[in-house]
Amino acid sequence: MTADQPLPEYTKAYELADGTSVAVVKDQPLPAPVLAEVQAQVQAAMSTALAAGSDESIWAQTHDASKQLSGRVGSATGKRVLIVYPAVGMLEGENVENNHRVWIPRDVPGGGSNTQQGAVDAANAYVASQADPDEWVVIVASE
Repeated sequence: MTADQPLPEYTKAYELADGTSVAVVKDQPLPAPVLAEVQAQVQAAMSTALAAGSDESIWAQTHDASKQLSGRVGSATGKRVLIVYPAVGMLEGENVENNHRVWIPRDVPGGGSNTQQGAVDAANAYVASQADPDEWVVIVASE
């Protein structure tokens, strides 16, 4: 796509790191190059956050990074973004003595899990329950 091409309604021009633009349609899956770049951004931010040090720092850093990335990616793509990310802590209602690796789907009530797949399943179920599920994208960070 070129800069002088008009965009259809509900379409954004996402500029990749190499300077090329890719059309992103609000109710269509992210194009592969956009998804790959967004996934890399999320992974880099989460890797930095997970190296924060103390359990409390990791929890705060991963939470803040997911919030910032959700907003930035959403603005750039026109999609509603839900990031599933690893953290260190305890899930609500857990009766354990020590913090441990947990997986959090950002802003999904009760969606935290002790497994990545559990959090991804909660995120996907949340998106499926929305009035506009095609306008959402779930991005999963790994450890």
